[in-house]
Amino acid sequence: ISFEDNVSFEEIASKVSPAIVGINGIYNNGNSVGSGVCVSNNGYILTNSHCVNDTKSIVLYLSDNTSTNAKIIYNNPVSDLAIIKSDRVIPYLEIGDSDKVNVGQDILAVGTPLSISLTHSFTKGIVSAINRTLKVSGDDGEGYMQNLIQHDASLNPGNSGGPLINSDGQIIGINS
Repeated sequence: ISFEDNVSFEEIASKVSPAIVGINGIYNNGNSVGSGVCVSNNGYILTNSHCVNDTKSIVLYLSDNTSTNAKIIYNNPVSDLAIIKSDRVIPYLEIGDSDKVNVGQDILAVGTPLSISLTHSFTKGIVSAINRTLKVSGDDGEGYMQNLIQHDASLNPGNSGGPLINSDGQIIGINS
């Protein structure tokens, strides 16, 4: 997906939507809702580990109101990042340079808040702080998430794994 210079956030939202997926992680005893973003032309999707960790199967909900399956390729619960591969090829977004993010910069957060029926929800905000560090611990150990971007765009459960988008339509972070 490519962009012209000086596009509005409305145009960015329209163009990036096909690369964003709602994720339904299916477990033996229930399911979870999350989000992800395609980062390559062969269906590789970046998301949070907690959206797909220990799933029995993964269903992706696409912007054209269809669905497809995915499988886990990489999963790191300590950094809370995972890569899944879609059974279908979908459009992808360019990864931007998160080192060039500035406090006060406008951003869009995209995800699936609360329910799979709310896929492709956008919120706008600004970068509140950069280079944040957060200590995390879980069943797989503990560690530190570093170089985090703090922003004020509204997030709800289910937005996890969705992209943080800059004004060039590039991924500059993954919401958690």
